[in-house]
Amino acid sequence: MNLFGDSDYLEKLSLKGDPLERLEKVVDFECFRPTLNRIFKYDLKNKSHGGRPPYDLVLMLKILILQRLYNLSDDAMEYQMIDRISFRRFLKIDDKVPDAKTIWNFRNQLSKSNRGNWLFSAFQEKLESQGMIAHKGQIVDATFIEAPKQRNPKDENELIKSQDYPEAVILHSDQGSQYTSLEYEELLKYYGMTHSFSRRGYPYHNASLESWHGHLKREWVYQFKYKNFEEAYQSIFWYIEAFYNSKRIHQSLGYLTPNQFEKVSA
Repeated sequence: MNLFGDSDYLEKLSLKGDPLERLEKVVDFECFRPTLNRIFKYDLKNKSHGGRPPYDLVLMLKILILQRLYNLSDDAMEYQMIDRISFRRFLKIDDKVPDAKTIWNFRNQLSKSNRGNWLFSAFQEKLESQGMIAHKGQIVDATFIEAPKQRNPKDENELIKSQDYPEAVILHSDQGSQYTSLEYEELLKYYGMTHSFSRRGYPYHNASLESWHGHLKREWVYQFKYKNFEEAYQSIFWYIEAFYNSKRIHQSLGYLTPNQFEKVSA
């Protein structure tokens, strides 16, 4: 196997629209390296000098992501890395392909760290921030599509543009360990966000947002069983824009809707 010798095939794959090549362009997988380094620091530091050197951590994470997207077992993943040139290009590997046992060990160590789900969630958020959604499927039909775009009436678009939102984004949370962890802070820094905290033992800054989440769940989400992300996105977007902001009155706003209150307060 030699990727350089397969340049004609790679070019044809690109012309056909290789979804993994597109994924590589929109997701910076290196942003996960600091977290992976901390998770596997103990094992790498104490690894004996004998035997095969460990595979790159980002490479192994990308393998697990491919497994999830294409519904592949460890043995099937090993086979597909040998068989599919698109997989090898995405993973940047040539002759040395991690075997099924190596994949299993990596997943097992990641699971023990309790950071596996966090990493996969961060990958999904990164993908969605680029306006894309991953459709899981079999080996022939896993795809990446554009996320549904918001389409507002012209007058609402003008209103949004006139609000002059600041470029900086502030994310507010309490001081729970999940929000003060190094992984969380690094992710915020990566996205250019500023972190704001409530005072210790003072949860009232979060009360209004928690109230909003309660209304959303009780009045809307709990009525449905969503089949996929797109269906949930469209449904919740409709509730927020077509009902909550424009029709639902609030006692705390003087029995005005959020949109009406925003206009009179401008």
